[in-house]
Amino acid sequence: MFAVAANDGVTDAEAKRARDAYFPYVCGLHILLDYLIDMEEDRIGGDLNFCEYFEDPKRTAERIGWIAERARERVRSIDDRRFHGMIVEGLLALYLSDPKVSRQRDVAGVTRRLMRNSPWTRLFFWANSVWIRKRQGIDRPQIQDARS
Repeated sequence: MFAVAANDGVTDAEAKRARDAYFPYVCGLHILLDYLIDMEEDRIGGDLNFCEYFEDPKRTAERIGWIAERARERVRSIDDRRFHGMIVEGLLALYLSDPKVSRQRDVAGVTRRLMRNSPWTRLFFWANSVWIRKRQGIDRPQIQDARS
């Protein structure tokens, strides 16, 4: 949205298309991916987690996948659609490569489903995210028990 707003020549119609892509689809994808990887932490802390409302991991993957596809469709209508498409794939890659994923069996299963048939852009961002975290020593998450 910042990139669209920073464009002096953006028309009202272009701004509306960007808003309609980001709200609710890109932003919804972002928040659900965050909830997905935080499921264990939220369970321990007794916090609300929207992903807990899906019946099972298969349904979680289906619904997040549906939102991701709507986000991809909507950003195709925005000027500079390749840039905005990278944002969608980058969100998926960044969250699904998080070390928290491997510590949660159900979340790992959802991740495998969401990563199936990934475009090269997502695979590129996923591999880079894993590599950067390992290089920085951030490949082993520490989950704190909220009771301690």
